[in-house]
Amino acid sequence: MTSPRDDYSARIAALRPMLVALARRMCATARDPDQLADDVVQETTLRMLKARERYRAEANLPAIAARALANCLKDHWRREQVRAPAPLEAVAESEPAAPDGDGELPWWQALRTEDVIAVVAALELPLREVWLLRERDGKSPREIAEVMQLPVERVYAALFRARRELRRLLEDQYRARYDR
Repeated sequence: MTSPRDDYSARIAALRPMLVALARRMCATARDPDQLADDVVQETTLRMLKARERYRAEANLPAIAARALANCLKDHWRREQVRAPAPLEAVAESEPAAPDGDGELPWWQALRTEDVIAVVAALELPLREVWLLRERDGKSPREIAEVMQLPVERVYAALFRARRELRRLLEDQYRARYDR
């Protein structure tokens, strides 16, 4: 016998394919539609699970979930319009380290401040902002969540994506230049 709580969670989980398809259609014009769609679906699922006591057993969950997804997306677009780009000058203040015993630096230590700033500037605005708040300002993920009005889980996901994208961009653009 399943509890009403488990039943509700299973019903929400069963809506995921519908939510993903809807989110991808609604986010088609975004810079990275798949990433935005995944974020919005995750946020919608979290909101629906937190609000389970508000809905009766016979409630039309697909309609409620579709409305919640649209509201999450509207919230995202509003936050995007309000935020101003963060200054990049303070991101990388130190110059490359001195060479080790063999006289050569690994490529990532040979990067200049301008290199790092250029790559950080290439990040998508939400990822760049989360990364800057963490690395430049030293804020914890919980503090970033409060500042950006996001769930902490989404901040962790954004930090992971930002770091992965920075690593990829740095390797793509600078590894060949500095490898000897």
